[in-house]
Amino acid sequence: MLFFLVGVSDHIGLRTSEITVTDYCTVTVIMNPVRARLTRRAAEWRWSSARALLGLVDDDGVTAKAPVLERYPDFAALVEAGEDEALSQRLRRAETIGRPLGTDDFVARLERASGRVLKPARRGPKPKLNALSP
Repeated sequence: MLFFLVGVSDHIGLRTSEITVTDYCTVTVIMNPVRARLTRRAAEWRWSSARALLGLVDDDGVTAKAPVLERYPDFAALVEAGEDEALSQRLRRAETIGRPLGTDDFVARLERASGRVLKPARRGPKPKLNALSP
């Protein structure tokens, strides 16, 4: 679902706020080892780019620090804040049904951009047409 959103828009339209897909994905990826209970803190995970971005290692030979630190000058605060659990649960629920999560206006913009109906249709069987139906 997030891949679809990235291709159409750079924002997840929520009723309370609007965050970029990049922001959400950055926090989610950094917090994956914590969510999986592999470590208590993201910076403790040996293979995490968080270690290089927080300056805990000089250079890991893989992480391009400049683009991330330009976008998040206080990367430590981003990591400390952690993942927004309520938002993550809402997004995961939306992913399981293949529908975008957002305001009606946001979903309408996605529908126009994709040329597809994205709002859920009425549930249940379609009414059967008979000879008297218009």
